[in-house]
Amino acid sequence: MRTRWGALLMLTMVALSAAPTHGQTEAPQTGAVLDVMILDGACWNTSECEPVRPAHLVEYFAADWCEPCYEVSPLIDALNRTDTAVLQHPSSPVDAAYQSLSNQRFETTFRLLLYPSIVVNGEALLTGARQALDLNQTTANRSVAWTGLENISIVNGTLHHGGLDGLSLTAYITAPRLNEAGNLTHDRLVVAALQLNTSNNLTDLGAVTVPIDGQVVLMLEQQGVRPLTVASLSPTGDMNLSDDSEISSETKGRGADWWWPVMVGVSLVGVMAPAIVMHHRLMQATDDAESE
Repeated sequence: MRTRWGALLMLTMVALSAAPTHGQTEAPQTGAVLDVMILDGACWNTSECEPVRPAHLVEYFAADWCEPCYEVSPLIDALNRTDTAVLQHPSSPVDAAYQSLSNQRFETTFRLLLYPSIVVNGEALLTGARQALDLNQTTANRSVAWTGLENISIVNGTLHHGGLDGLSLTAYITAPRLNEAGNLTHDRLVVAALQLNTSNNLTDLGAVTVPIDGQVVLMLEQQGVRPLTVASLSPTGDMNLSDDSEISSETKGRGADWWWPVMVGVSLVGVMAPAIVMHHRLMQATDDAESE
């Protein structure tokens, strides 16, 4: 009998040691927005243009099919433009103004799931129309010491910079655009975006066209996934991307609560199955030997 229980205990320990442990996978590199500079379209089209550093960066992810986005867009347009850089990302593939870099930012960089979503200074998240009402308070309560683009200028269409090797520099061109439905003008819609080469000290931007009423937002970043903090305690009023219907955060939380234990249980049963079969065969052979 002791042999039986000893064998069972040994096999169970081996099976559990072979099971993957949650949290031991290598964490992805953490990224960050390091600096932001703005150049107006009127300035861009002159022989020499000096960029201006804003106090805040607001990135707004919306979609033309998203009904709550029509409530949030006026709040974005009402932001103080003297101290805030605004990027309205057309990240939904079904929108006519779709930009692939905006979609990459939505899905990969910030790992967002819902429209509308607002990211402030690359670190604070507001989701849904109700949380968007806290946008002004969020920007007022957060300050960032942007740095990295101190020695930057544009002369005759050439961007001069230095010391940026290993970092990501992206130019977002924004302009006022009427949406496809023709019932809303996006004041700072991203109409083009391009990754700039940071291995050299200068980049030719002569082929970049910027409307007179548009802007260029230069964003210097450390590549990697961004850990966002929820900036509002208000309900999200989340939108389900598949059917545009509202779902509550409470319902989502309950779904996540049962999913993980079930998956762990199924995984452990799968890992221990060979040990259980082996133990059964061993016990059967022992019983046969004792009966003889």
